[in-house]
Amino acid sequence: MKFVTNTVEGDNRIFVIDESVKDAAAGKLEAFRERYATNEALDWYVVYPRFMQTPSTPGKSIIFFGKRSDLDMSQHGNDNMDHLARQDVLLGKALNTLEPVVSMQHIGALQQVTVKNTCSEPITVKSITMTTTTAKLSGEFRMHLTEAKPFVPSDAINSSSEFVLDVTDGTPIASGSSAKFYFVTPPFKVAAGENVTFSITADKGTSVKTMTAQSELSFLSGHRYNANVDFAVDESRAKTVSDVVMNVYKFQLEGCNSGLDLSTGEVIDLYNISEENQKRVDVVTVQPNVIDFIAPSNNDHFSYLQGTSFTSIPNWKTRNTTSFRRTYLGKDQFNAITTYSEIVKAYDEADTSWTINDTAGNESQNKFNGLKAAQAGYLVIAAKTSDGRYALIFFKAVGAYKQAPEWSNMTITIDVKVKDNTPASQQ
Repeated sequence: MKFVTNTVEGDNRIFVIDESVKDAAAGKLEAFRERYATNEALDWYVVYPRFMQTPSTPGKSIIFFGKRSDLDMSQHGNDNMDHLARQDVLLGKALNTLEPVVSMQHIGALQQVTVKNTCSEPITVKSITMTTTTAKLSGEFRMHLTEAKPFVPSDAINSSSEFVLDVTDGTPIASGSSAKFYFVTPPFKVAAGENVTFSITADKGTSVKTMTAQSELSFLSGHRYNANVDFAVDESRAKTVSDVVMNVYKFQLEGCNSGLDLSTGEVIDLYNISEENQKRVDVVTVQPNVIDFIAPSNNDHFSYLQGTSFTSIPNWKTRNTTSFRRTYLGKDQFNAITTYSEIVKAYDEADTSWTINDTAGNESQNKFNGLKAAQAGYLVIAAKTSDGRYALIFFKAVGAYKQAPEWSNMTITIDVKVKDNTPASQQ
């Protein structure tokens, strides 16, 4: 049932049942009234925030960590914690009573990232990404309300090992100064030898810090954890980045089983792939009749592709996370881009609310349907890799897919613009 409140008594809020319910919910409300009238003591379970209209499974409720297309989860300004009211998942219960007084407990772990600017000029933080090797940091999770340990990390839907915090209205951080940024993740563990990576994206570029656990680390419910990250970029290159001419790579993709290295423009065969080449794959293309573009980190997609080269991807030593955004650029605008700063700008200004293949589009989206993108006129897709590289993908041509008896895989021809990695001394 849904409860609403507008009354406060002392330190407590008073909640009342929302009676503006319809259909199936109305029947449940009537059943509750009949049982309550018998003066039979009840067990009460309270979850905040509320994301479900009605739990799909008795005794369970869906909670959410990370970005949502229907709610603003971003941090507004440096050192601001207002957004945590939407991120902080709370659970409470009162058993065997008709007059419940419920104390709420934190389910998530609060992450505090303190960013220090070690550059000579001010920086403005745009986003912070936290990534783990295996632990789930975002997605939907089922709460097992009646159990002693209600949070079960393995009972997850559309989960990811990446958490992205967008920062809006940020103010410049002076050289040598720091600012704090906050977000709430599920409780999780990091095994010895596994990594935790923080990527700080600012107006001057992206700085990455990776830490390897020397022993098992536990991030517990209701606790705060602080990570200190120095923001540093190669300023000699950053100052000339707007003068760096782009490399343009051309791919013709047929069917499936291909990996793309966005930096070199190489198509990598996924069969019997070496560990060194695993590190280079930014995008995997899948299926002969639609050609999905997917980051290797996408567990949900690759888990069901049995009997193909993709079944090995969940076991790769390195699984890059690449996110995609829709731009509104056309062919002429794509061709006119000649500098890296224009690519970064195109990504920053891209649409984070688009939907392709029933997958919400935002910075944490790590797959999209290439055919539907091309057919819908989404001609240019902006991409960002896990190590902070930006690229633009232009859908140049789409070939036909033929079924039996002529059988032929679809082909998609794309151009990709990325940063020229030629050393500055050779330019």
